[in-house]
Amino acid sequence: MEGGPLLAKEFVAWSKGYVLFNHITTHIPDAPYDDLLDEKGGLGFPFLVFMDAEGKVLAEHEGARDVAGFQQTGKKLLALAALQKKFDGGDESVGYDLLVAQLELALQPIEEVERRVQDLGELAPKQNAKLDPLVTTNEARGLYLITRKPDPATNDAAIDRAGAMYQAGRVPGGNGSEVTKYWILVGAFAESKRDAAMLETALTAIRPLAKAHPELQPWIDDMDARLAKMKGVGR
Repeated sequence: MEGGPLLAKEFVAWSKGYVLFNHITTHIPDAPYDDLLDEKGGLGFPFLVFMDAEGKVLAEHEGARDVAGFQQTGKKLLALAALQKKFDGGDESVGYDLLVAQLELALQPIEEVERRVQDLGELAPKQNAKLDPLVTTNEARGLYLITRKPDPATNDAAIDRAGAMYQAGRVPGGNGSEVTKYWILVGAFAESKRDAAMLETALTAIRPLAKAHPELQPWIDDMDARLAKMKGVGR
């Protein structure tokens, strides 16, 4: 590739400020740390993140996968570190900006986010307009990760929580995996409550996503049949 050696030199120079780590999920039985992708909140490949020395994910890299893009994420992390330092030093006035920055950079624990939002107290309308979508998408993504593990109890809890989010008018934006999973969970909740209108809404939201994810079509077909039965069609 033209410019390849130059780009390689730029990357080497940039990488000297970081400890680089590459992990490959093998799906080999008993392979050590093979669930690292799930553990760190990855939704697919490649999953590029910045972590601290303890392995906590500080930021997911969503920009261009080149040196300029990596530098941009690095700058955001420096700004985040400055906010964290102020907050840890007792400056609670930066609590809102700190939470927004963290939600924009990486998945945060759902319960911790809820607590911190409560601690912020009453916010200005502009602040709520920026924070609420970030909190909603973060929660939807957290529910997605919960349901990736075959545990009926936690799956049922995730279904109920997604249903409660929908009933409260909290719908994540975008078209990522967490959005698809959110609507699948809402669909399951709607079926459990025999709520045809809610199930139809979930199906309407998922249909466009199936163009890029054909693996969703069997679920859609199954739910279409269940919806028809719920409505009494064909009886």
